[in-house]
Amino acid sequence: MGAVVLPTVVMLRANRSLTELARRWAGGSLVGRARTSGLAGLGGLADALNQMAASLQRREETSRLREAELVGQTERLATTARLAAGVAHELNNRWAASCSMGTSWSRARRRTIRATRT
Repeated sequence: MGAVVLPTVVMLRANRSLTELARRWAGGSLVGRARTSGLAGLGGLADALNQMAASLQRREETSRLREAELVGQTERLATTARLAAGVAHELNNRWAASCSMGTSWSRARRRTIRATRT
């Protein structure tokens, strides 16, 4: 009976250890790794879980870097848009002033022509 209980206890501990680690990973903490020795035949599973966690951690880091790059691009694009809007505003102001002066000049000229005809 004692020979059966010991492997069962070892398997339960290994199972509990892997379950606890999987819960931590599911919670977002990918830092811990499964112990591969002393897991009573679960070493292959522990290795696979460690590889999965390492892969997920690399993807998360890559995703963070991409996000930071996109934020930088968005900020540069917003700055360029503000600059373009400012330039367009200044051009529009000058164009409106030119049109206004042209209209005033045209009216004054018409008045002058009418005055000289009469």
